[in-house]
Amino acid sequence: MGRRLCHSLNRADVRTYTREYTAYATYNGRTPEAQYEHDHAEGMSGFIIWVNSMVVMFKRDHPEAFVGNSIHDHDLKQAYFEVKP
Repeated sequence: MGRRLCHSLNRADVRTYTREYTAYATYNGRTPEAQYEHDHAEGMSGFIIWVNSMVVMFKRDHPEAFVGNSIHDHDLKQAYFEVKP
């Protein structure tokens, strides 16, 4: 099972979000909370498409960050996700 986009910390339904999901929400001009509500209603397909396209662009721009098809430099990937328009 893969990483979840967010997880509940307690019964009050306080969520924390992955850095990738936060970058995706920012890209869409939303807070992570607002993006989650939007995506939940839409089936989360937007995030899946966005993150996959970002990985393709990242590999094109930074092949040195990969070993085969696996990302080796996660810090560089995260910085790339956070600033890419």
